[in-house]
Amino acid sequence: MKKLLALLLALLMTLSLVACGSGDAPAEEPAEEPAAEEPAEEPAEEPAEEPAGEKVVTVSCWLEPFPEWEAYVLEETGIKIEYEQVESKNYFDIMTTRLQGETGSDLFYAYNADATQMYISAGYAMDLSDCSFLSNVNENYLNAAKEEGAGKVYGINENISYVNVLFYNKEIFEENNIAVPQNMDEFLAVCQQLKDLGITPLIHGNGEANHLKRAPFEPICIVTAQEGGAEWVKGLAAGESKFTDDIFVKAAGYLEQIVQSGYLSDLSNGITHVEAWELFTQGEAAMMTGASFYADQNYGPVTPEFEVGVVPAPYNYEGEPHVLAATSGATIMVNAKSANVEVAMEYMDFYVTHWQEYAAISGRPMAYAGEAEDWAPYSWIFDECGKYPALPYVRETSLIQKDLEAWTQGVLTGGSATDGLEDLDSRLAAAIG
Repeated sequence: MKKLLALLLALLMTLSLVACGSGDAPAEEPAEEPAAEEPAEEPAEEPAEEPAGEKVVTVSCWLEPFPEWEAYVLEETGIKIEYEQVESKNYFDIMTTRLQGETGSDLFYAYNADATQMYISAGYAMDLSDCSFLSNVNENYLNAAKEEGAGKVYGINENISYVNVLFYNKEIFEENNIAVPQNMDEFLAVCQQLKDLGITPLIHGNGEANHLKRAPFEPICIVTAQEGGAEWVKGLAAGESKFTDDIFVKAAGYLEQIVQSGYLSDLSNGITHVEAWELFTQGEAAMMTGASFYADQNYGPVTPEFEVGVVPAPYNYEGEPHVLAATSGATIMVNAKSANVEVAMEYMDFYVTHWQEYAAISGRPMAYAGEAEDWAPYSWIFDECGKYPALPYVRETSLIQKDLEAWTQGVLTGGSATDGLEDLDSRLAAAIG
């Protein structure tokens, strides 16, 4: 821009000199002195040079962007980030439609395991396997991404492992002399105690399908916490387990009891997990179930007026809770059908190799090579949960994820936990083939 202004200024000075030298000469005089017109023609080539230096990368996301990160990237690389915010509850459908129509952003997120597989199979995600920046990715997450991509890496998980937890309002618990629940029966008893006091026991963002797997209390998680439960969950993918098995029916009964006993806030079914976290920190309910990342500063207030307590979600039927940690594979992907792949890859390289700067600016813990202290603000949650024994990680089946989400929504809106289980079995069998 400065170069263009300088050229325009030079042009004006040249024209001024021409005007001064012409005096009272007739208007046709410039035509007789073609040499005086040559400077006016020189800037004609400049517009082609102006846009050449600007590099833009578009990123679709459902969280607030970080202006400080945008400014840092622009200064260091010359790449301008243009964020496209998409509402979280419809992110999967919107992004899938855009990618199918080849109007998707340069970088996008796979919202869940189903999306990851679909994007890879459809050829929407770039193969990142040979990229040198993968050396910055935590080995566990790199292996998880390779599992998703049948040995290849098509995307990178942005955050660290999460823990399924029960957040609680310490002030309410202490004022009413309520003990923190350690198992399902104690949890239900606490819910009833809070309800009798006129306090809403629990809130969760059920309006967002992807977070139904962390709904209070999602049966797959309850099953996993029981003896032999992990093997049962693994058996779903092989057709060795059925949703009509006693172990799942019993777990589903707890979810039904929570809903039909009125322990869950009436607001839950119409809000996102972000809104649920904000309402919890404002005192709407005494407890909230979900994942450790709900405490991230990007999910609403992190400094509520009360102190937030945390305990591993008490999915167990007796004794003390066990930590149920989870991890995921590919998350952020480069659009293979973008006309701007070169810049998108340049940005990805910078983003991954400068993950510490991104973490410092965003406050998000990253799934890249680093120490546990780099994972703030989650560290306090992991410290608390680290006092309890851990369960082996088991990823729930995604073969019929949407059908399972629909069944969960039915229970959350007052339906019977046993209705539709035979249909789930049939759908799973068809998916396995």
